[in-house]
Amino acid sequence: MPEGRPIVSDCDSETYNICSFIDHFLQPLATRHSAYIKDTYDFITKVRGTEIPSTAFLVTGDVTALYTNTDITRSIECVRKILEKYPLSDVRPDAEILQLQEIALRNNEFEFAGHLFLQICGTAMGKGFASGLDFDKAAEN
Repeated sequence: MPEGRPIVSDCDSETYNICSFIDHFLQPLATRHSAYIKDTYDFITKVRGTEIPSTAFLVTGDVTALYTNTDITRSIECVRKILEKYPLSDVRPDAEILQLQEIALRNNEFEFAGHLFLQICGTAMGKGFASGLDFDKAAEN
């Protein structure tokens, strides 16, 4: 059997609405990150006109199990730092976002092949806000 893991849809799960709420506030912050690239066209726009030395190698890569290797405690801390970096006074419920993030990340239960599982490491790939959690560099800057 090939190496793999179940990828569970978050649609209609007990945390779906929580994740949508979190994503509503994290997405605008994620796009502020200097390394944020929306898609191939955005990348081309950003590098167009850039002088590339003739000795350089352009490469691409694919990360294996990116979300499932994300440290939950560090993710929550990075989101806390980025919320502090870009405060919105009373408009954004920062404490509640962090509490809901904790609930969604630490209670990812799913059924697969007739067995119940609790994901205790990483972020579920099906979570709506998962792609907005890569704040390490933004939180440090």
